[in-house]
Amino acid sequence: MLRQVDIGSLTGEERRALQFRALAGIRDVEGDVRRILDDVRQRKDAAVRALTKQFDKVELDQIRVPAESIQGAEREVDGVVAKALREAADHIRRFQEILLPKSMEASVVPGRPTWRVGQSALPLGSAGAYVPGGRAAYPSSVLMTCIPAKVARVKRVALCTPPGADGTVPAVVRYAAKLAEVDEVYAVGGAQAIGAMAFGTESIAPVEKIVGPGNVWVTAAKKIVSETVAIDFLAGPSEVLVISDGRSGADLAACELIAQAEHDPAAVCVVVTTSPEWVRDVNAELESQLADLPRKAIAEEALRRNGRAFVASSGQEAIDFVNAFAPEHLMVLGADPRNLLERFTTAGCVFLGDYTSVTMGDYCAGTNHVIPSGGESRRFRSLSSSDFVRLVPYVSVSDRGARTLAPIVADIARAEGLEGHARAAERRMRM
Repeated sequence: MLRQVDIGSLTGEERRALQFRALAGIRDVEGDVRRILDDVRQRKDAAVRALTKQFDKVELDQIRVPAESIQGAEREVDGVVAKALREAADHIRRFQEILLPKSMEASVVPGRPTWRVGQSALPLGSAGAYVPGGRAAYPSSVLMTCIPAKVARVKRVALCTPPGADGTVPAVVRYAAKLAEVDEVYAVGGAQAIGAMAFGTESIAPVEKIVGPGNVWVTAAKKIVSETVAIDFLAGPSEVLVISDGRSGADLAACELIAQAEHDPAAVCVVVTTSPEWVRDVNAELESQLADLPRKAIAEEALRRNGRAFVASSGQEAIDFVNAFAPEHLMVLGADPRNLLERFTTAGCVFLGDYTSVTMGDYCAGTNHVIPSGGESRRFRSLSSSDFVRLVPYVSVSDRGARTLAPIVADIARAEGLEGHARAAERRMRM
């Protein structure tokens, strides 16, 4: 099931391909995506309707989901599911409030309050969230993308998600939008949704920032419109890497691989260990656990295409490989994983210990499941309330402070040949 590879046997080219996999597939569709975006920019709603008919096989009666359909969605949702979504929303909101950057002011030099520096934490005016559909409905992604924006006090949060076969947005997604206090919901998916939020149409006003996961077409669209609008990051197919010393947890590793594999045939499912015997145990568990999985065909294809078991010659080689790979989700199995936490420097999110399932973070523990993949977690972090805040630094200097700072400015400015800078500071001493 998982193809076994000795880490020591990897060539330099193979290692680079594993590390820099973020843009795989994007270049293949970039030309088509540019044409879609150009169409949306020029024809606006007409293009959105035509492209939705072309790709989703749906003729939209209306692009915007009526507010009453969102407010009344709970009546259409199973009570058990509704309760679970409320609990998840509460956990996510609490953690995002902890992460929210705060305005602050301080005196740089203790005992010298003659000048103050600080920063104002100001929310973005608007944000757009993309939530995928198609293979399944993802209310959890509504919570993960929109709650952080609302915690940051973004005034206008718009949500785009593909319509179902009947042209409507699933009730469970609409209910999640209500819980997340989304202001506008649009039944639009794909690259055309990204274009609509970036450029604006008659129905959809443009936003300042676009966030959320999607397929390769959505990711390519985000890459292109990032010249016009801010985005979170480029996220490819879902990834999980499980690292274990091989002493236990083959069943746990297998179920975590399957959980990500059932998302998409392009999902990346990897284990890293020093024990070839443990790899055999994991493969046996995969065969057993896949037997009655409803999405077995999708999971099997993902494991066949992108499932790997990398065997290291030492624990250090295993850790070095994980850091080079920079996985979206990193699961650490073993007796005392917290002692290893700070040795993993590039993972998008780390899940520690046998009782911690990646799915708990994906749904309800409080962390965010919108995480950089494809190695991008080397440069970016998971989505949070801080992504919707503009931090504006400021300086306030008194007359006494000016007499302290101006000579420093003048000395450095003249050393740099900038006499105008020196004079601007010194003028404050003569006021």
